[in-house]
Amino acid sequence: MEEARDTRKLAAIMVADVVGYSRLVAANESGTLSRLRACLGALIHPAVSERTGRIFKTTGDGFLASFDSAIDAVECAVLIQRRMAERAAGEPADERIVFRIGINVGDVVVEGDDLQGGGVNVAARLEAAATPGGITISGTVYDHVRDRLQHPIEDLGEISVKNIPYPIHAYRVHTSDSPGGQPTAPRRIAPANTSQRRGLQLSPALVGLALVTIAGVLAFWRPWASPPELVAGPDSELTPAQQAAAAAGQILSPRLPRAPSSERNMLLVLPFTNQSGDPEQAYFSDGVTEDVINSLARIAGFTVIARNTAFTYKGKPVNAQTVGQELGVRYLLEGSIQRQGDRLRLNAQLVDTASGNTVWAERFDRRMADVFVVQDELADRIVGTVAAQLRRREGQRALAANPETLDAFDLTLRARQLRGTSNRDDLIEARRMLERAIALDPRFVPAHTLLYGVVNQFFINRWTAEFNAPATTQAMLDIAGKAVSIAPSDSMARATYAESLTLVGQHGTAVAQIESVVSNTSADTDLLRLAATVFGRAGEFERSVSVMKRVLQLDPVTTPGNLASPLGSSLYLQGKYAEAADYAGQCVRRAPSNSLCRRWYIASLAQLGKLDEARREVAEMMALSPGLTVSEQSQRMARSYRDPEHVRHHAEGLRKAGVPD
Repeated sequence: MEEARDTRKLAAIMVADVVGYSRLVAANESGTLSRLRACLGALIHPAVSERTGRIFKTTGDGFLASFDSAIDAVECAVLIQRRMAERAAGEPADERIVFRIGINVGDVVVEGDDLQGGGVNVAARLEAAATPGGITISGTVYDHVRDRLQHPIEDLGEISVKNIPYPIHAYRVHTSDSPGGQPTAPRRIAPANTSQRRGLQLSPALVGLALVTIAGVLAFWRPWASPPELVAGPDSELTPAQQAAAAAGQILSPRLPRAPSSERNMLLVLPFTNQSGDPEQAYFSDGVTEDVINSLARIAGFTVIARNTAFTYKGKPVNAQTVGQELGVRYLLEGSIQRQGDRLRLNAQLVDTASGNTVWAERFDRRMADVFVVQDELADRIVGTVAAQLRRREGQRALAANPETLDAFDLTLRARQLRGTSNRDDLIEARRMLERAIALDPRFVPAHTLLYGVVNQFFINRWTAEFNAPATTQAMLDIAGKAVSIAPSDSMARATYAESLTLVGQHGTAVAQIESVVSNTSADTDLLRLAATVFGRAGEFERSVSVMKRVLQLDPVTTPGNLASPLGSSLYLQGKYAEAADYAGQCVRRAPSNSLCRRWYIASLAQLGKLDEARREVAEMMALSPGLTVSEQSQRMARSYRDPEHVRHHAEGLRKAGVPD
């Protein structure tokens, strides 16, 4: 009997996913599942059938469908999103089921009732980049539907997504008809009206010339300032286009090239050796190597030698110092993988090319289940650990150097190391270093994103009188806006901007943007910490705690303040006072001058009934921050947290401990 063959074909693939599914299930599992089943039965399946599509599978929080026509796929997506919006209008906001949809045209393999292939992977990544209630399509889909749709389309440009080795040209399809009912040409998401910006106004055509010839203009005209329309009010006041722009990271000026002085070939990842005794297993060690290279390359602050160069060293003896001189790298990451039965062991080590010494080594043992799941898990664990080691080590090296000889890259590393102490004098120095780094290289994004964090710490700890709350908020919005204007596709810039949006009450937009750059397997601890903060301020505490515990797994000696907020704060606001006190207490012991740590520690102790201990901590805090009151702290938190009840809950703990009103 002839063996059945899989069917390969070209198709339009739709991938859809429920926004905030975990939060919905955690709040009301049976109700959420019931509403989702109702949506699938009464709305999704009929819409797909109406456009002659086929649903291949439904997951707990989404579905995968295939169409023979790209036009049918897009029209079906628009129909689904319109009907879902109509359905949601009559439901409480915290119970609404909202889909993101991604569509791609590509080669797929039909395996019985399943659909696989690269075309599906791209559609899934486009779905992750879509805004809540939105539709994102690939350039290939646009080529099929251009001039044949009545729906407005916005050109999002090229976006970089996880595990796809090339940028994808993406477009956003609006679900409302364009004026006049005529097909709509794609348009770039332009910066908001700049008429309210301070100082000299320049037309886009003159910006490039002005940057080169009129440096003095930059003291008054702030092209990086967040558009007034975007930061004026809460999420409900944003137009769909503004929300799409914020989530896509395309709200400001186009990407500008980074100055060469800030580039640094930091790391070469050598192909991991296969020690399994079976040459057929080489695919696994090569796969882990490629995942590590790709993931490390996405982490801001250092560069990684590309895969093609790295694999020229496969199977060859390597001298670390020689390679360091040849490629100009400071570190080599090398390792071996051994697979025996259902067990897998990976040994990895980081080598300093200047000395040839091993500066870090670790062994990872795993039980084999799904080979690709294990491959991803190992790569992510290595990436997170190595990134933390590199940053810490490079920061120490920069601290030991003469600050007058440092370039923007090293100044930023030095400032990062100083910031980690949570000491006021160190933070003052860190800020000075970052301002100097930006003066040397205005387009070095890591300096801007780190400066945002330093200014934030000054604000939280009440360490300077020159910043009142409105001025500090505007300063932070300006810094974050500058970073994302330089590099709209940079994950750290976009995550920093997302956190800044919470300062002005735009929590829904902030969550949408952070979800577009952070996945469950992200290994950049800085990125994850920002995500945890955004989730916590939006009231998604379980997600916040889960993300922060991943940070601690990857980097156990994380910056002390992270233990208090977002980790301790999210636990406290869930009513888990003992666990909150544990983490906030660790923060206090590691950073005694950090009042953020003490506030959450004091509130947790008070809620646990440990009032004597809480009052002792209050006395310490008041010595550090004279004049601090509950009402002042509540005012500072009021806009950052979505739910006023969370602000009241925090204030309740402080009052119990005896903090003045």
